[in-house]
Amino acid sequence: MLSLFVTLTNLIPIIGPYIGGIPAVIVGFSTSSSLGIIVLIIVLVIQLVESNFLQPYILKNTIKLHPLEGILGISLFGAIFGVIGMILSPILITSIKLLLIPYESEHEFLEEGLVEK
Repeated sequence: MLSLFVTLTNLIPIIGPYIGGIPAVIVGFSTSSSLGIIVLIIVLVIQLVESNFLQPYILKNTIKLHPLEGILGISLFGAIFGVIGMILSPILITSIKLLLIPYESEHEFLEEGLVEK
C-alpha cells in the first residue's frame, strides 16, 4: 500500500514524491526510531536521484525536452491549471513544441534565403 501511494503521488512534480514518502517514514518511526531514520534516508536518496538525474535524462532522451523547458512548463502550467497542469506539463510542452516546428523550419529557410516570401 505504501509503494502504491508513493507511485501515485510521484505523478505530482516537485513535492509529490516527498508527500508520498511521509507515510512510509511514519510507519518506520512507529516501529522504531532507527528504522524510521533508515526509511527517511532511503526515501530522500531515491527521490533525489530520481528527480535530479533519472527524470531529466528520460525526458531529454525520449521526448527531446530540455530540463529547463520541463521546469518552466511545470511552473507555468502548475500556476494556470494547478496539480493537473503540473502532471500534464510534459505532454503540453511537447505539443506546443510540435506545433511550432513548421513555423520554426519555415523561419530558418527564410533566413537562409532558400524560400521566398
